[in-house]
Amino acid sequence: MKQNFILTEEEKRNILGLYGKSSSKIITEQQVKQGASGDPYQYKKEGNIYYYAYKREGANPQWRQQKNPKGIEAICTRIFGEPAGCSTNQGGGANQGGVANASGVLSGGGAGSAVPSDGIKQLAVSPDCINVVVTGSFDANVNSNPANITSFINNFMSQINSNPLLKSSYAAGTLYVGGIKLTGGASNVSGGAVPPEVDNNYNPTTPTPGKVYPGNAAKNKTLAGQRANSLYSELQKQLPAMKINFGPNVTPIVTSMVVDTGGVNDAKRNTAKYPNPGQIVKCEIDLCGVNAASSTTGATVTTGSTPTNTGSTPTNLTTTQIEILDCFKNATIQVNYTGTGHKCNYAVYEIYVNGVKLKRTTGQDYASLNNNGDFDNARKEGEHRFNEFVIDKITATSFVNKESLYKYQGNLQIDAKCVLKNPSLKDGWSKKGGCHDGVGNIAAEVNGKEFSVNAKTPNKYEEVKNLANFPACKAQYQKMIAAEQFIKNKVNTK
Repeated sequence: MKQNFILTEEEKRNILGLYGKSSSKIITEQQVKQGASGDPYQYKKEGNIYYYAYKREGANPQWRQQKNPKGIEAICTRIFGEPAGCSTNQGGGANQGGVANASGVLSGGGAGSAVPSDGIKQLAVSPDCINVVVTGSFDANVNSNPANITSFINNFMSQINSNPLLKSSYAAGTLYVGGIKLTGGASNVSGGAVPPEVDNNYNPTTPTPGKVYPGNAAKNKTLAGQRANSLYSELQKQLPAMKINFGPNVTPIVTSMVVDTGGVNDAKRNTAKYPNPGQIVKCEIDLCGVNAASSTTGATVTTGSTPTNTGSTPTNLTTTQIEILDCFKNATIQVNYTGTGHKCNYAVYEIYVNGVKLKRTTGQDYASLNNNGDFDNARKEGEHRFNEFVIDKITATSFVNKESLYKYQGNLQIDAKCVLKNPSLKDGWSKKGGCHDGVGNIAAEVNGKEFSVNAKTPNKYEEVKNLANFPACKAQYQKMIAAEQFIKNKVNTK
């Protein structure tokens, strides 16, 4: 009986090394597909394992296995056209390293996970794509109120203009839509209250036990989906008019959610208790063509033979600055509670790295060491809590401008600010207004190096304390300083 098996990239290289080039005839490549125009990568599927490589590497590329779950999901759905959730079939690889579903996108038409906050995030599948999340309030028929569309487009453009990479790429006309997901929302009412699928912060929830919901839930879901589809139709007209075209293989992913607004429509909801609207569309757009065909060879970042203005990644970026950027990029930081005896709801902190505020891989803009119910949303192991952050390309780019380099000198400085998330807890842990004192364990992995320290967290609301100062990329910084000093000495001796 014939038995099929899959060789990994490492096994293939070993065979080729043992038996020479002729052995490549017995190794059958699995599916290989080229990325769309502007996407510098090609992609390969072997069984349930996915790889990517630069197109410029030609017929014998250096394939790299994608282990980030979001990256796997993006490749298997958008490149190979597989159904949502295909990243979970990764033979043990889907949860190795990387970010666990960083986008938080709903799949399968239901409220399976938290909807992401508005903002920008480096797309895991490609450094040349950036994910932009924009939310707008709309009627079920989106174009019935042009003012809502204008507000949405203005929000979208403000996000582009707030990011130097997106702004310069938009000005150069290289941006295009590589993927789009739309989550249509509806207030939990249709002829009466209907069961909510997400709470008012758009996190998955369950209906209140014993509560009667007399409304038409099916009609409610239909309106939510109609809202998302209607916005997509409008964006197909609006974005090309703004010189942002849709890639050739773009297929929208449309999902829906019923938002808890107290069983009434948005206009009648109690905004103190339900501050967020339900009649929304949360739109996640992968903007690709960022620094299209860029290369980091030589001393400058270039596109073809023409230098590209990339804002915070300047065209005169030195080789050493690029090394520092690569050192910080994809670093992971954990703010954890790993002790004993701590059980309270007063341990929520905003986390800053080299002056830049980070978001958790699960979307929250804070770390929570709470383990007594309130804002207790970190990864749990008994009474222990774990919050993970990742330094993406966007954040790492801000670390390599000269002002930041000279200030932090290649170190990874982690600061925390004690914040009040629940106004009812304003008295604080000490009854004087503040967070639990000294409960944090800080861990980081940067460029293959691991760091850890037990830190004394701040205990007054709005107080900021330094938690750690790891020499993560110190060697690269010292190399840059030595090169600058060498040039300075050479100039002075002339």
